[in-house]
Amino acid sequence: MAENGDDSRRKVTELADQLTSARNALDGTERDMAKVRLAHGQHVQAAEQARQPVKALDVKCPGCGALVSPQRTGAVVNGYRAGTFDCAACDVTFEARWSGGTDPVVTVREI
Repeated sequence: MAENGDDSRRKVTELADQLTSARNALDGTERDMAKVRLAHGQHVQAAEQARQPVKALDVKCPGCGALVSPQRTGAVVNGYRAGTFDCAACDVTFEARWSGGTDPVVTVREI
């Protein structure tokens, strides 16, 4: 009889260990899922911000130095936005590319 009781206790202990292991695995999975949800939310937020229209940039005319607004602008490609400019002061048409940010990098090319 004593052997039967010890065997039952051992089985109960094994089952309790398995249950603890399963609970720990579940807790770890829930933590991982929370991290994935957070990362996904940040990704969605960044994607929504990327879809917002980029403001046009006034660029100095290479001919006379006057500030000119773009006539047409293209989509953002590789972090740069491009536009075509027509300077009314000196009748020069040029293209410019600029990066985003507070201090954009601008490159100008006359057409």
